[in-house]
Amino acid sequence: MSLNNQHGFTLLETLIVIAIISIMSAIALPSFSFWRDSTLDKSVAREILYGLRAARSLAISQNRNITATINLDNHQLSYDTTTLNFPDHVKIESDDIVTSLVDSGTRSVIFQPQGNSNSTLFIRVNEKPKLTIQLDLTGISHF
Repeated sequence: MSLNNQHGFTLLETLIVIAIISIMSAIALPSFSFWRDSTLDKSVAREILYGLRAARSLAISQNRNITATINLDNHQLSYDTTTLNFPDHVKIESDDIVTSLVDSGTRSVIFQPQGNSNSTLFIRVNEKPKLTIQLDLTGISHF
Protein backbone atom coordinates (compact mmCIF):
# COMPACT_ATOMS: atom_id res chain seq x y z
CA MET A 1 0.00 0.00 0.00
CA SER A 2 1.36 3.42 -1.02
CA LEU A 3 1.17 6.51 1.20
CA ASN A 4 1.53 8.90 -1.76
CA ASN A 5 -2.19 8.94 -2.46
CA GLN A 6 -3.25 10.90 0.68
CA HIS A 7 -6.03 13.52 0.64
CA GLY A 8 -6.17 16.71 2.68
CA PHE A 9 -4.67 20.17 3.03
CA THR A 10 -1.13 21.06 3.87
CA LEU A 11 -0.29 23.34 6.75
CA LEU A 12 0.76 26.07 4.28
CA GLU A 13 -2.58 25.93 2.43
CA THR A 14 -4.49 26.16 5.71
CA LEU A 15 -2.43 29.17 6.88
CA ILE A 16 -3.00 30.95 3.56
CA VAL A 17 -6.78 30.47 3.85
CA ILE A 18 -6.74 31.75 7.45
CA ALA A 19 -4.74 34.81 6.36
CA ILE A 20 -7.19 35.58 3.53
CA ILE A 21 -10.18 35.26 5.87
CA SER A 22 -8.46 37.53 8.42
CA ILE A 23 -7.78 40.22 5.82
CA MET A 24 -11.35 40.09 4.50
CA SER A 25 -12.72 40.34 8.05
CA ALA A 26 -10.51 43.34 8.82
CA ILE A 27 -11.86 45.08 5.74
CA ALA A 28 -15.52 44.23 6.42
CA LEU A 29 -15.62 44.91 10.17
CA PRO A 30 -15.55 48.75 10.02
CA SER A 31 -18.35 48.71 7.44
CA PHE A 32 -20.43 46.41 9.60
CA SER A 33 -19.83 48.59 12.67
CA PHE A 34 -20.91 51.73 10.78
CA TRP A 35 -24.00 49.94 9.46
CA ARG A 36 -24.93 48.76 12.97
CA ASP A 37 -24.54 52.26 14.47
CA SER A 38 -26.50 53.82 11.61
CA THR A 39 -29.31 51.30 12.09
CA LEU A 40 -29.44 52.06 15.83
CA ASP A 41 -29.63 55.82 15.15
CA LYS A 42 -32.51 55.32 12.71
CA SER A 43 -34.27 53.08 15.19
CA VAL A 44 -34.04 55.70 17.96
CA ALA A 45 -35.28 58.44 15.60
CA ARG A 46 -38.24 56.30 14.52
CA GLU A 47 -39.07 55.48 18.14
CA ILE A 48 -39.13 59.19 19.03
CA LEU A 49 -41.26 59.96 15.97
CA TYR A 50 -43.73 57.18 16.80
CA GLY A 51 -43.84 58.30 20.45
CA LEU A 52 -44.77 61.86 19.44
CA ARG A 53 -47.42 60.52 17.07
CA ALA A 54 -48.82 58.27 19.80
CA ALA A 55 -49.04 61.21 22.23
CA ARG A 56 -50.93 63.25 19.61
CA SER A 57 -53.30 60.34 18.92
CA LEU A 58 -53.92 59.95 22.64
CA ALA A 59 -54.81 63.64 22.96
CA ILE A 60 -57.31 63.34 20.12
CA SER A 61 -58.85 60.03 21.23
CA GLN A 62 -59.18 61.05 24.90
CA ASN A 63 -60.21 64.63 24.05
CA ARG A 64 -57.73 66.14 26.50
CA ASN A 65 -54.32 67.78 26.55
CA ILE A 66 -51.34 65.42 26.57
CA THR A 67 -47.87 66.73 27.43
CA ALA A 68 -44.93 65.01 25.74
CA THR A 69 -41.56 65.70 27.37
CA ILE A 70 -38.16 64.76 26.03
CA ASN A 71 -35.56 64.57 28.78
CA LEU A 72 -32.20 65.00 27.07
CA ASP A 73 -30.21 64.26 30.24
CA ASN A 74 -31.92 60.91 30.92
CA HIS A 75 -32.53 59.99 27.26
CA GLN A 76 -36.29 59.61 27.70
CA LEU A 77 -39.49 60.62 25.99
CA SER A 78 -42.54 60.52 28.23
CA TYR A 79 -46.22 61.24 27.74
CA ASP A 80 -49.25 60.34 29.83
CA THR A 81 -48.18 57.10 31.59
CA THR A 82 -45.69 56.01 28.91
CA THR A 83 -41.92 56.46 29.10
CA LEU A 84 -39.60 55.53 26.23
CA ASN A 85 -35.93 55.04 27.11
CA PHE A 86 -33.12 55.45 24.60
CA PRO A 87 -29.49 54.23 24.75
CA ASP A 88 -27.13 56.58 26.60
CA HIS A 89 -24.52 56.51 23.84
CA VAL A 90 -26.98 57.97 21.30
CA LYS A 91 -26.81 61.77 21.36
CA ILE A 92 -30.22 63.44 21.29
CA GLU A 93 -30.58 67.20 20.81
CA SER A 94 -33.71 69.32 20.85
CA ASP A 95 -35.06 72.87 20.76
CA ASP A 96 -37.83 74.90 19.18
CA ILE A 97 -35.40 76.27 16.56
CA VAL A 98 -33.37 73.86 14.42
CA THR A 99 -30.29 76.12 14.43
CA SER A 100 -29.95 76.14 18.23
CA LEU A 101 -30.26 72.49 19.24
CA VAL A 102 -28.94 71.61 22.70
CA ASP A 103 -28.23 68.23 24.29
CA SER A 104 -29.25 68.87 27.89
CA GLY A 105 -32.38 69.80 29.81
CA THR A 106 -35.98 69.01 28.93
CA ARG A 107 -38.30 70.14 26.17
CA SER A 108 -42.06 69.77 26.37
CA VAL A 109 -44.90 70.12 23.93
CA ILE A 110 -48.61 69.96 24.66
CA PHE A 111 -50.86 68.14 22.21
CA GLN A 112 -54.39 69.51 22.30
CA PRO A 113 -57.63 67.56 21.68
CA GLN A 114 -57.88 69.00 18.16
CA GLY A 115 -54.50 67.40 17.36
CA ASN A 116 -52.47 70.60 17.21
CA SER A 117 -49.53 71.43 19.47
CA ASN A 118 -48.66 74.50 21.49
CA SER A 119 -45.18 74.90 19.96
CA THR A 120 -42.77 73.65 17.34
CA LEU A 121 -40.06 71.20 18.28
CA PHE A 122 -36.98 69.83 16.55
CA ILE A 123 -35.25 66.67 17.75
CA ARG A 124 -32.02 65.44 16.15
CA VAL A 125 -30.34 62.07 16.71
CA ASN A 126 -26.52 61.82 16.78
CA GLU A 127 -26.01 65.13 14.97
CA LYS A 128 -27.36 63.67 11.72
CA PRO A 129 -29.43 66.18 9.74
CA LYS A 130 -31.37 63.38 8.03
CA LEU A 131 -32.46 62.15 11.47
CA THR A 132 -34.04 65.44 12.53
CA ILE A 133 -37.65 65.12 13.60
CA GLN A 134 -39.79 68.22 13.15
CA LEU A 135 -43.01 68.81 15.05
CA ASP A 136 -45.03 71.75 13.76
CA LEU A 137 -47.98 73.66 15.26
CA THR A 138 -50.47 71.37 13.53
CA GLY A 139 -49.15 68.61 15.81
CA ILE A 140 -47.82 66.59 12.88
CA SER A 141 -44.31 65.18 13.29
CA HIS A 142 -42.07 63.98 10.47
CA PHE A 143 -38.44 63.67 9.35
